[in-house]
Amino acid sequence: MKCTDAFKGAAVFHATIAAGLAKWVALIASKYHCALVALGGDDFIMSFYCSY
Repeated sequence: MKCTDAFKGAAVFHATIAAGLAKWVALIASKYHCALVALGGDDFIMSFYCSY
């Protein structure tokens, strides 16, 4: 993929990382029967704000 817009590239990068990590954590939480998981950091915050 060729991206000439740095801001769009950064947004795609961070959203992809956040989505992947959230999916992985959900899988592990399910495996170990964890009802509550806390995620933090810029990737998750930006993913949250960009989803609205």
